[in-house]
Amino acid sequence: MNIFTVIKKRFVWPLVGALLLLSGFSANAILTYSWPVPAYIVGFYLQNISGAVWYNPRGAFISQTFTAWDWDENTTVQEAFASRGLNVGTRIYYGPYHIWDDTYFMGETSLRYFDTSQTFKSFAATVNSQYGGSFAIQNYSNVGQRNFVCYGFGVNTPASGAGAWSTIKTTMWDGYPNSAIGSPECVGYSGVVSQWCAMETANIDFNFETLNKSEATNKVLTKPIEVSCTANVAFKLELVDGNAIALSNGMIANLKIDGQPLGGTLSGVSGINQYQLSAQLSGEPTSTGTFTGSGIIGVRYP
Repeated sequence: MNIFTVIKKRFVWPLVGALLLLSGFSANAILTYSWPVPAYIVGFYLQNISGAVWYNPRGAFISQTFTAWDWDENTTVQEAFASRGLNVGTRIYYGPYHIWDDTYFMGETSLRYFDTSQTFKSFAATVNSQYGGSFAIQNYSNVGQRNFVCYGFGVNTPASGAGAWSTIKTTMWDGYPNSAIGSPECVGYSGVVSQWCAMETANIDFNFETLNKSEATNKVLTKPIEVSCTANVAFKLELVDGNAIALSNGMIANLKIDGQPLGGTLSGVSGINQYQLSAQLSGEPTSTGTFTGSGIIGVRYP
């Protein structure tokens, strides 16, 4: 199990292209929905337990928009899970959770459930209204005293609300369309309370403008980004959902930092660290017109 840190800020950047001049077709099955994403630490709750001070991080969720290209407005929760390789029953449990080492707990809320015969669209609307945008979770974990600390949002959580994380996560899903069941996104914190890095750049817009078919493949745009660190810290920048950004025209946007693929270890120094983030198009476009895509990048520790 990897240990990684919380992002002070997470950001979304749209990849926008106007009037891509090619022939082809568009997929018919498309569902766009908003969903809560674990985002960043909003502070610490200090707790005195038997004379020892616990540093408990409090994490926030933001509402993020996703597009599932193989679902539509009539896709049920059962069908959505089945399309990701897992059959579920008539009722599914969900909610925010926190973890320390291999111990899993439900968050500061009663366990909720949903009828899986209902549409995923209605499920997402319900979930996002409950947790997206403003909900925060207290992680009673005492960072600095644990090997692994994180929090996240899970679907198909156990009805008991507690258990061993290594077992529970195998059938849990984080609700992202390109995320595999069994690999839920869990935003963590390093073992050192005062040492971390965070995205300083909030949003990046890659606008590819008008492209001919011959220009589209391997087209690259580069933008500057900044990462702030409280100390000299080694960290990684990685996408939350997958290794690349899927675009609405069938192409892929691959991201690099200073010419190297995401996921490589960077040596952050105390203060502002500047990097070049590039997006390179690849694959064959399958439709004409405007194309879009988006992703969330996070700071993690090696």
